[in-house]
Amino acid sequence: AVALVALLLIGLLYRVLLAADVGGQREMNDNVISWGGLLTQRMTLTNSSRLRAPTVRLTDASTLPEHPHGYVTSLRAHRSITWEIDITCFSRGRFRLGPVEATMSDPLGLFPVRRRIGETASVLVLPRWVPLRRTALKLDGFMPGEARSQRRGEAPPSVSSVRDYSAGDAMAAIHWPATARAGRLLTKQFDPEVQTTLWLALDLDSSRDGELSKEVEELLVTATTSLGLYALGHAQLRVGLVASGAMPISLPSDRGMPQRYRLQEALAEAHAGDAVLLADALTTQDRQFGAGQVVALVTSRGPDVWQGWLSRQRQRGIAVRVVDVRSDDVGADGAKSSRWSVSAITLPVELGAFSEEPRLIAALEAGR
Repeated sequence: AVALVALLLIGLLYRVLLAADVGGQREMNDNVISWGGLLTQRMTLTNSSRLRAPTVRLTDASTLPEHPHGYVTSLRAHRSITWEIDITCFSRGRFRLGPVEATMSDPLGLFPVRRRIGETASVLVLPRWVPLRRTALKLDGFMPGEARSQRRGEAPPSVSSVRDYSAGDAMAAIHWPATARAGRLLTKQFDPEVQTTLWLALDLDSSRDGELSKEVEELLVTATTSLGLYALGHAQLRVGLVASGAMPISLPSDRGMPQRYRLQEALAEAHAGDAVLLADALTTQDRQFGAGQVVALVTSRGPDVWQGWLSRQRQRGIAVRVVDVRSDDVGADGAKSSRWSVSAITLPVELGAFSEEPRLIAALEAGR
């Protein structure tokens, strides 16, 4: 009895001393990772007590799908161990890293103890996109034969400075007041910014036609991201976003690198759902759409669903382009795109596979 009591007391003392002197921390290379990028974490576990921890079981409650969720190690007295975790991220979204819980015990396993190690952090994995040099859809204005409003949505370019006249300059570009003052011909120089606005409308509704498959959802987001980054970069357009699904997403139109990141951040957290319908979101956003602007509808539903909305936009002088993601048997040449009354391309769902990236780029650039 005395020996048993002594063992219990020693085990209890071991537990108290060890639990008070074990800690750790987590360090990350970045909290924003591109799709397919490498997330590197450095985990450090420190034992400051004079007692050895024979077994330490670490349980990581991170929500990142590719993240390991458990480790087992031992830790000697007054020692630290450090290990790195490299994770290739193939799941877009915002994820929690941690908390990490360390489970230890005395050598006899009589008094287990749990201790939280380090701080909880978060990481944002941006959506996948493909680089485009051009697009099969005209995103920066109207095509021949499309109805136009009597008023234009584009603002005239503003004059930033003047320069000496060069042979071939248009007479309309000559700055006559400055010419009169200088006594020689001077030509206007305009701001390089483009006034055309492109609105991306991402259809992630899952309430009418059943749940969207993961493959269709990811291809819808990939196509939207790719078009948006092309419009912001190569075409230098103003770009805004309206998306439906599990949560309403509305991003005001803007241009430049800050908008590029805001667009990717918003699309990283866009998921299919029935919290908001795209038709309702577009109705709310109608005041932002003006004549001379372009709306790119990215959807997996056919033209019958959108016919009324397409007619209203045409009457208002708004050009609509469509990216139609189809899960049925559609040829790579986008044969079914002719069903739409507006300019459209069709993406078979199999183009969402990583191995099909060249075909996806070809479909978005040339419509095939």
